[in-house]
Amino acid sequence: MAVPHRPDEGWSPAAILLAAAVHAALAAFLMFTVRWQIRSPAPVEVELWSPAPRPAPDPVPPPEPRPVRNEVREPPPPEPVRNPPVPNPDIALEKEKREREARERREQEERRQAEREKKLREQQSQAERERLDREVQRELREADARRLREQLASDSVQVKSELERSEAAAQSAAESAARAAWIDRIRAKIKSNVVLPDGLIGNPEAVFAVIQIPSGEVISAKLVKSSGNKAYDDAVERAILKSSPLPKPERVDLFQRDLRLIFHPQDR
Repeated sequence: MAVPHRPDEGWSPAAILLAAAVHAALAAFLMFTVRWQIRSPAPVEVELWSPAPRPAPDPVPPPEPRPVRNEVREPPPPEPVRNPPVPNPDIALEKEKREREARERREQEERRQAEREKKLREQQSQAERERLDREVQRELREADARRLREQLASDSVQVKSELERSEAAAQSAAESAARAAWIDRIRAKIKSNVVLPDGLIGNPEAVFAVIQIPSGEVISAKLVKSSGNKAYDDAVERAILKSSPLPKPERVDLFQRDLRLIFHPQDR
């Protein structure tokens, strides 16, 4: 590109050098561009005729490259050193007060919790003692009830035994009385048949063993103890045999086969 020349100005050496450098750069750029655009065509067969050559278009100058800026990033400036904040004594006192109050609340809560646990343990101990007392009382009542039942059972057995003995004694007494009454009837019948001998002195005793059968028939009459008066003994023996059959008892179970009969001449 040519530098316009003004007729009223003269060419200075600097301007001439600048113009020459610009022309040289332009010529080099054009040559590089044309050489870059020329390519070797592939071989083809064509007729040998050539059209009229067209004028070459004016080369378009490439855009000027933008200069690359070498930016050097500077490190960020260091932060200014800040002085530590000066603690406010009122804030420190308030914080200490809050911490002390929180600590006191925790201690009070711990004491209340300990008191609740202690009270609960005491209540549990009291409840356990009461339960044990109830169990002991229940066992004592059961033991007393067992002893009472045993005593009642023993008393009942004893009373029953006493009743049985009393009944047996009464029955035995009744049987003895009934048997004695039966024997008295036998002896009375025999006495009614005794003929007392003459000259009998006193009231001697003669004992006879009499054997009979259930019908009252006398099988034998044997003198066991003599009265000392043979006439009286013989008179009693004759009366026993004469009284056969002897009176029967009121009940069959009162019957005795062997009888021991005692006689006195003065008995009525």
